[in-house]
Amino acid sequence: MTSQGDNSIVYTTQNGEKVAIPPGNAPSIGDKVLVHRLPDGTLAIHGNSSINVGDTVLVTRTRTGEYIAVKGGVTSSNCVKVTDGFLRDVNYQYEVVNLGTFNFNWDGKARVYLMQSCQNTPNDTIWADDYIQVTTSKGTLNSPSYDDSNHYIQSGPPVEITSMLVVGDNEITINICDLYAWSIGCAPLYIVPYYG
Repeated sequence: MTSQGDNSIVYTTQNGEKVAIPPGNAPSIGDKVLVHRLPDGTLAIHGNSSINVGDTVLVTRTRTGEYIAVKGGVTSSNCVKVTDGFLRDVNYQYEVVNLGTFNFNWDGKARVYLMQSCQNTPNDTIWADDYIQVTTSKGTLNSPSYDDSNHYIQSGPPVEITSMLVVGDNEITINICDLYAWSIGCAPLYIVPYYG
């Protein structure tokens, strides 16, 4: 039996799933580990993976530092939280708010977007006041302005950033930029791989 604090390492992912890593050294990204049953009877799983006791899975790590186990030897790209969203008066015209630089591992297959949640699709909308700027090793991409001609914020399509990525690790810097000296902000934003 394994429980949090035992020699086996038990992690709880952000969505509440438990991942158990058998006894030994702390796992590293890319390590293969055996899955075993947790005290509550559930298996160490991630997402909708079909994993059985004794299966070999690949260990990967989320942006928040949690370890997850993925069956099949290939880790999938993870949704990365950028911001909870905000809106405030600008300090000066053309102000730029840097939301940070985020590490994202792209598998080369998914289309990747800035969306309002990890569960969104490209049909859902986002907003920013006034626009979103994305910078990677491939250059800079500016979204269209989400302000209308009367300076009211309008929802619009998510920002696709697939063309800005390279297969493997990417550093993505995201800024919110002002144009009209009224307010600045954005909806909650996540970097989301989409396989639809």
